[in-house]
Amino acid sequence: MAKSFTSKYKSQMPDTVKALMTLIARSGYTLGTVDKDNGLITFETGKSMKSWAGQSMSVLVIDVDDESVEITISGTMKAHGDQLQIYDGGEAGKIAKNIFLELDKVLGKGSVVQGEGSGACFVATAVYGDYDHPQVKKLRQFRDTSLRRSMACLLYTSPSPR
Repeated sequence: MAKSFTSKYKSQMPDTVKALMTLIARSGYTLGTVDKDNGLITFETGKSMKSWAGQSMSVLVIDVDDESVEITISGTMKAHGDQLQIYDGGEAGKIAKNIFLELDKVLGKGSVVQGEGSGACFVATAVYGDYDHPQVKKLRQFRDTSLRRSMACLLYTSPSPR
């Protein structure tokens, strides 16, 4: 199952798509489909220690308003003949995070909307309209200090890939 990561940036779609294409190519990945009008980019990675066949990745850029975009990156392991890879080492998430880190250098720091670092506070962020809203910060702190230590959370939460 593909896990997606979404961040918001102060940018416009054409500039963002161009920056993403450049970053993906510089990272040594193979660009696939590039639909500049709809903000869709696909690319593939090569073999790694965690996946025999690499990852199939997709990037979607959506205009939020005249000044900002949301970028969603997700990926899945590529199929490789008759070999079956059961364990997903979270490689797609690591690739997405690395792309966002590089994009921060080009477009300025983005804010996490969904994915690692957002957790259950995604809904609160949507309600309050700001990742850094004081109420969202309080909920995030409560989640990190109390909820994550509870037995229910330990039983039903899978560890995040590192």
